[in-house]
Amino acid sequence: MNLAIDCDKAGIWKKFNTHMIGVDIEAIDTAENREKFKALMEKIGVGVCKGATATSFLQGKEIAQEIGFPLIIRASYTLGGAGGAFCRKGRGF
Repeated sequence: MNLAIDCDKAGIWKKFNTHMIGVDIEAIDTAENREKFKALMEKIGVGVCKGATATSFLQGKEIAQEIGFPLIIRASYTLGGAGGAFCRKGRGF
């Protein structure tokens, strides 16, 4: 998906008069961008889980206290969603 977006930004699709079948760049971008996806879901009335991004351990602890447990913590760059973990209060955090 990211390659399709990069090709669009580089003008490759237009240069070779090529079209993707069944999806468009804006749909891919919305699905891949967490903030855009969340905003769209809220706009159409679909509930989403609370979430936030932490850039430090301390910030993560503050977010955990605000959201509550259990939590799903995920590294920012993982392939296929690997690397996430559940945290329960008193264990694993």
